[in-house]
Parts: sequence; structure tokens; C-alpha cells
Amino acid sequence: MMGGKLELESELGKGSAFIVRLPLHKADEGNVLVAITKEDIIHQLKAGHGDKSSILLVEDYEGNIVVLSYILESLGCEINVARTGLQAINLWKEVSPDLILMDVQMPEMDGLTATRQIRSMENELGLPRTPIIGMTAHAFVEDKNKCVQAGMDSYLAKPIIENDLIGEISKFLEEKEARLERRASGADD
Repeated sequence: MMGGKLELESELGKGSAFIVRLPLHKADEGNVLVAITKEDIIHQLKAGHGDKSSILLVEDYEGNIVVLSYILESLGCEINVARTGLQAINLWKEVSPDLILMDVQMPEMDGLTATRQIRSMENELGLPRTPIIGMTAHAFVEDKNKCVQAGMDSYLAKPIIENDLIGEISKFLEEKEARLERRASGADD
């Protein structure tokens, strides 16, 4: 799928070599990612957000809830859990989270539908946009496009990689903090 090759070279009595070749491109200096530590994200989450940032975790699979809750709690986040899209909408109205982690496939109402409804209510009521990060086991480009078309701001493929999750959360909370600072200084008038 990435245009690479997998090769096997084996010689009886000497051993085997497994070779993976991927067509990678050297990044421009401006596109180099900086490693983010847990300490960095804890500091960012607490800065300007009171003691804790509020995350709405929307996930129906108990195993994922346990793992993601552990990661989010270790970052110092306040977590509310919804197991369906309908529960997510109701909790979003009730707690006004800083960010939503939205599973795409759930019973009762899927994450795409819940996201569309949240975006519609934000527009109708003139509310600020809540960052929504979609989560799905389907990692194809068309799946990412469906998430974006539904109104999600980003997308993570399952199984969720902790550093990717931390990076996405950090990115959106930093953007939110920057907007609040601009408003406070009158730059957004």
C-alpha cells in the first residue's frame, strides 16, 4: 500500500535476511516533527485551562476506553465517557469539553452523524468550534476523508499510538489557547 517491497534472502545453514524497502522522502526543515514528551503535554494542558482540560471520550469498546482513559488521566485531563453518538451529543451540551475523541463506528448513532449534529448546533447557536479527533480502525484515505467531510478536525487510526494521540491533543489545545489569547488582546475583533 505504500509502494514498498518486502524481500527474503535465505541460505541454508547461514541464516535469513528480511529486507523492507519503502519509498521515503527527506523532509524539508520546516516539516520536521518535534518530539513531544508527556511532561510537555501536561504543561500545555494545564496552562491556560485551569487545573485540567476537559476531554469527551466517545468510544463503545470497553478495552479502548480503559487504555485511552489511562493515557488521558496520566496527562491530567478530566474525562467524560460516552458510548454512543447520541450520548456524545448530550454530554457535549452538558460539559462543553475542550476536545472530543470520537469513535467512528458505534451503536445507536455513529461518530460521523454525531459530529455533523454537533457542527450543526455550533453553527445554529454561534458556539465556538470544539476540536473533534476521529478514531477508527479503518485507515484508508477515503475513511479519513469521510471524517473530515463530517466535520472532524483530525483523524487517528486504531490501534491508537500514544505519541500520536498526545501530539494531536497538544496541537488542538495550543490552537485554542492561541485563539483565546488573540481574543483577549483584541486581535480577533
